[in-house]
Amino acid sequence: MDRAESQKAFRDLAVDRERSTTKVVELIASLCEQVSELRRGQERISQEIALLVVAMMRMGTMPAPAAVPAPAAVPTPIAIATPAAVSTPISVPAPAALPTPTAVSFAQIKIEPQETISSFSTSKTDNEDEDAEDEYEPDVHFEPVIPLPSLVDVKTGEEEEEVLFSERARLYRFVSETKEYKERGTGDIKILRHPATNRYRVVMRREQVLKLCANFSLVPGMKAVFRSDGKPTCMFNATDFAEEPSGEQLTLTVRFRSVDSRDTFVKLFEQGVDAAISSRA
Repeated sequence: MDRAESQKAFRDLAVDRERSTTKVVELIASLCEQVSELRRGQERISQEIALLVVAMMRMGTMPAPAAVPAPAAVPTPIAIATPAAVSTPISVPAPAALPTPTAVSFAQIKIEPQETISSFSTSKTDNEDEDAEDEYEPDVHFEPVIPLPSLVDVKTGEEEEEVLFSERARLYRFVSETKEYKERGTGDIKILRHPATNRYRVVMRREQVLKLCANFSLVPGMKAVFRSDGKPTCMFNATDFAEEPSGEQLTLTVRFRSVDSRDTFVKLFEQGVDAAISSRA
């Protein structure tokens, strides 16, 4: 190979290196431009997230979040030296310096409360924990459209009588047609005594509705007997005036919670019958 061919091969090699270097520099410039676009997109996303969070905080739908860290810094591209054989390298302009995005800190955002909802804010007291808040209790008063009448003093007919016995029980009546017991009511059964006349009577009202389910006087001939099933119950016949003003003959059974309550009722029941016998003597 002569001198001329060597110089030509050397020039071709230099040209190839120059072209390769140019392509590499162009690729680096394109990469820097993409990085710049990415960072600008991150800034726009951070700003939009900040605006969205501020709007949600104003509506009271979420608490204030922690500060959003700034995007990681993009490393500076490695400088590529121009081959010494290239006499006049192509100058590639350095990419423009990108502004560092400002870190968004939601803790520094101050939200002023709106006047329309200021009356619903809660306050903390010294006696409560820091995390405890007073519950809002509205004080609302409405005047009735129609004036209400004054309270009516209801008379039950028991005002002049003294209560000797009062216990919660369940009352049953015997139905002769079907030969079975049907429940008549549940409530407090009482034995009342009139101090002036020494008259005893049994009164029972259904709980909640307070409707009479038993109302009869203790008269001579009545007797309370125990049932043979061993339960705290007693049975007797009576002329009841709870539902029929003229009275109706019923066979009633009372079931108590305990045997002691049943025994006390039977004792006072017999005491009332004896008092009726004495008053007629």
